[in-house]
Amino acid sequence: MPEQRLIWTGRPSQWINARNFLGAGFLFIIVIILQAAGFFDAIFTQFLPELSGFKRVIKTAAFMFPILWGVWSWLKVHMHTYEITDQVFREHTGVLNRVTHELELYRVIDTLTYKPFELNIMKLGNVIINTSDASDPVAYILAVPQPDEIRQLIRYHVEQQRERKGIVEVANR
Repeated sequence: MPEQRLIWTGRPSQWINARNFLGAGFLFIIVIILQAAGFFDAIFTQFLPELSGFKRVIKTAAFMFPILWGVWSWLKVHMHTYEITDQVFREHTGVLNRVTHELELYRVIDTLTYKPFELNIMKLGNVIINTSDASDPVAYILAVPQPDEIRQLIRYHVEQQRERKGIVEVANR
């Protein structure tokens, strides 16, 4: 088997976490406002006096949840990587449990770029790869800069692999 040559590597932009970051920030501000208004103290003295021993733990959890939500969202995107070699497309996902999905380029049927408004304003886009792979017929490269160039790169190497392996695409009509 010939050695593979790395063509491109990248990861999604953290921009796809904008909603999670805004939600976590909003929730954190609400917890601060509730704390300043004395909400937690009132809850534990009036409605849940039997849990007053856990007041500090519950208040800490209320403050930590939005922070941990934001950090976890950041980590999930940071640990998500893509690799394109001259033979395969690989996607590595997961924070604690890592999963690698590998797709032979000669199995690619079609590619397209999709630039939704929120990504397009940041000059980002998605590359969608339709394949003949039974286990995963569609692969995505999400929120990357220069998606059109990446799509063309994939397309070029798909043709190279098909030519090298002598594979001819048959259209089913």
